Amino acid sequence: MNRIVFLGTGTGDITMITQEINTSSIYCELDELKFLIDPGPGTLVNAKKYGINLLELNGVLLSHPHPDHYTDANVIITVFDKEETFLIAEETCLKGNQDFFPCVSKFHQSRPSKVFPMKPNDTVEVSGLKITAIKAKHYSPCIGFLIEGTKKISYAADGIYTEENCKKFKNSDILILNTFIPFKSEAASEYYFMQKHGVLHMSVEDAIEIVKIAKPKLAIIQHFSKKFLEANPEKQAEIIEKTTGVRTVAAKDGMEINLGEI
Repeated sequence: MNRIVFLGTGTGDITMITQEINTSSIYCELDELKFLIDPGPGTLVNAKKYGINLLELNGVLLSHPHPDHYTDANVIITVFDKEETFLIAEETCLKGNQDFFPCVSKFHQSRPSKVFPMKPNDTVEVSGLKITAIKAKHYSPCIGFLIEGTKKISYAADGIYTEENCKKFKNSDILILNTFIPFKSEAASEYYFMQKHGVLHMSVEDAIEIVKIAKPKLAIIQHFSKKFLEANPEKQAEIIEKTTGVRTVAAKDGMEINLGEI
């Protein structure tokens, strides 16, 4: 069955420390491939909780080198022993730079049979799936993923997108948005301060603009901050849906989406 399971829906702020909700991690099954997107801390425990056997994984995708997105990746990759396994990651996750160490060690990079360091607009094919890196503006190097098989999944990851990059998500079956700042909230001044200083996170206003351009069949918001939880994610999803006319839901820990029903 083609499906997505949200093993966690939290971000890297205080919610990662308190575990009020599980930290974000997304499990996907598409065209007989099983893979994780951004396995944050707790992925191992939450996969067991929701009945996901990580020993059956074919691959891992990493959008950027922040711990709420990569913490459990090395452990998971260690046990890759299938003939065809893959790691697809924004290149800084593998090579590092002046600000970030590689978040996947050289040893762990040797475990998958195929490793793809990705820059924006790079495309790779694995077992029939086409995966394209879409540039996001965040406070570390960051990419989203366009995953194309019998279904089209877009994962916007963290940060802000230009209109040009939003168009690349167009007509997806599912668009997953990592929303951090609630709609017209008290956090707005903080958000604009963060923008000014390059610490970029997605607001509901940003999500609305992306959804208007991308026009997916279904939009899903997740990766919630403490302030977002206080603003009620379901109400935030309702704002996006009413404004864009696109069905929008707020993910919950353990939520499963049957892609065959989209």
